[in-house]
Amino acid sequence: MPDGTSEDITLTASSATPLPANSFAIGTTPTQTASNLNDALTTAVKALANGPMVAASAIQAGNEFFEQPPMRVTGGGPLSTATTLTAGTKADTVFWYNGEQDSASDPARGTAVAKIDTGVSVQYGIRADEQALQQQLKTVAVFAAFTTSATDTYANGKVASLNQRVAQNLATQPGNQSIQNIQADLAGAQAAVKATGDRQTQTKVLAQTMLDQIEGVNNDEVATKILALQTSLQASYQATAQLYQMSLVKFL
Repeated sequence: MPDGTSEDITLTASSATPLPANSFAIGTTPTQTASNLNDALTTAVKALANGPMVAASAIQAGNEFFEQPPMRVTGGGPLSTATTLTAGTKADTVFWYNGEQDSASDPARGTAVAKIDTGVSVQYGIRADEQALQQQLKTVAVFAAFTTSATDTYANGKVASLNQRVAQNLATQPGNQSIQNIQADLAGAQAAVKATGDRQTQTKVLAQTMLDQIEGVNNDEVATKILALQTSLQASYQATAQLYQMSLVKFL
């Protein structure tokens, strides 16, 4: 299939009446049986081409449009010759994304960095072309653009095949980035900011307590202590003065 998936056609020889689905009638001669097989195979291939292959083509068209750069059919000739693709340019193709390209060497998280403490920084950038976001957007876009006709006998097969592919593409695939991965990255940055904020709040409270002990003293208490110290100093000065005035006569 165009999108890299595969489909199987299974036919079973049967002599039952009515003939079961996905089977062909066993004829009275080998030639008749071969003819019945050919008819059943032709019907099955036609249903495959007008059902699952249409859905697979829609998915692949979405893949090519969401590539960077988007791919387009080479030339403008008839459909029979439109078999090759070429990279589109902004002059001839709509580009769904015109921002910075997400890559391993320039990851999206690194596009927004905040220093939250001494030697501590957090990254919280995000880009629309990250694998998880691009996959979701691409799948929804294909599903929204896909149409069928009420008179199309293969409409049910097309829709069923598209639904199957859409569900598979929207599901988390091992080894691929998911929305949960992006959420985890941003949640980690948020947790780091909160933890740093809590730590800084505790530091502020401690510093304020120390400052209050230095500046926030009681004026009356200070005055009382100064008065007591002054009285003690005066008594000390008086005793010292009396000692300087002592003589042998006064002692006797």
